[in-house]
Amino acid sequence: MDTWSVIIVQIQRFERGIIMNIRKKTKKRQLTYEQKLFAVNEVRLKKRNRQDVADEMEIHINSLTGWLKLYREHGEDALHSHYEKSDLIEHTEELNRLRDIEKKYKEQLIQNEILKKFQAFLKENEKRSASKP
Repeated sequence: MDTWSVIIVQIQRFERGIIMNIRKKTKKRQLTYEQKLFAVNEVRLKKRNRQDVADEMEIHINSLTGWLKLYREHGEDALHSHYEKSDLIEHTEELNRLRDIEKKYKEQLIQNEILKKFQAFLKENEKRSASKP
């Protein structure tokens, strides 16, 4: 299909009230195990159309297709996130700890710089007072 054909089809859809579903790009969201299982069950048990379920849940059909494949090959447990919450919490705590250390380090650098300037100031004052009779 050439470019003009696509444009004509989109104009016809627009005129009939079928507007393209255009969403601005948002931050990738992580769906829960329960949400993934619900989507898979809607397709498998209730025999719903994959595209309808994907549209309803505002996910890409490829995500749903991937979950269905995981479910078929490995069962329900495959729908769990590959990031365990305890790992995420541990990494978050470690990141916060490192940020605190970095903040203290920067404060120490500033204090050292102030002390060096103060020492230079004292030396300059000593030289001035030593040179005065």
